[in-house]
Amino acid sequence: MGEPIARRLRIGVDVGGTFTDLAMVDEATGRIGSHKVPSTPADPSLAIERGVRGILEEFARGAAEVAFLGHGTTVAANMVIERRGARRGMLTAKKCRDVLEIARQIRPHLYDCDVQRPAPLVPRRRRIEISERMAAEGTVLKAARRGGGRAGRDAAARRRRDLRRGVLPARLARRGA
Repeated sequence: MGEPIARRLRIGVDVGGTFTDLAMVDEATGRIGSHKVPSTPADPSLAIERGVRGILEEFARGAAEVAFLGHGTTVAANMVIERRGARRGMLTAKKCRDVLEIARQIRPHLYDCDVQRPAPLVPRRRRIEISERMAAEGTVLKAARRGGGRAGRDAAARRRRDLRRGVLPARLARRGA
């Protein structure tokens, strides 16, 4: 009976819209390898399988030596950035609804008054505020109320319905706007 095969390879897989990238490290020697195969959007598992087989073959290694296989994907992030797929909404802390649109850190030309900014990834009407507040280190200062997102969504739906019917929001009606 032969000696057991040492499991010492770690493989990471990143499935993208165009390519599936793989990286492998041999924990015993520190040797690092990479491999790339075309993605298969209809069934991403096909590209993952082809890529794992390919990287093992390229480096003359066997599947029994794999101690870890990690998988990630940029497909969903790309769909949001490219504005494809389902309509999306966003839950955000109260008074932070417009932070993404303000985009203070994304200024290609700081003093150019004519710069054209891209449309926000989530339109304002689908950004719903909830009451939760968190400290900088991540502790919850004020917990969100159960159903808070639903209440915000329902309030947004009422605002849209009222605006379509020509009814002013109460704060504007009080001002005589």
